[in-house]
Amino acid sequence: MKTRNKVLVVIGIVALIALVGFYVFLESLSPGGVFGYIEPLRFSIFNWDENKHDITVEIFDSTNKTIFSENYSIEPGRAVSATEITEERGEYMFKVTLDNNITKMHKAYVEEGKGGVHITIKPHSHIDISNVVAD
Repeated sequence: MKTRNKVLVVIGIVALIALVGFYVFLESLSPGGVFGYIEPLRFSIFNWDENKHDITVEIFDSTNKTIFSENYSIEPGRAVSATEITEERGEYMFKVTLDNNITKMHKAYVEEGKGGVHITIKPHSHIDISNVVAD
């Protein structure tokens, strides 16, 4: 290999190392990183009613494929939290069924700073669902 080619290879390697170092430096400056923090999809259920309730949570992806389905039995004044379900960006549909009777649908998103859902059982078996935005 000619001397000139060797020098170009060395310069290319040094430039690549500098670029990677600069990217790592930028990532360290921002808590969300250069591309923003992605909050994984998860949910919490709170039972503020005076009665015990059975609740089913189903989550569907954008192709209507079930990615999560679980049943819970929640005592009054108690809460349940799901672990991370997915970190894949996109739109997800929650289907929440209370006591095999009341069903409510809710869209949630996994994107920069978003990904969680709060499900609240209020008095008289009312369901409230809201998205969570991370700080």
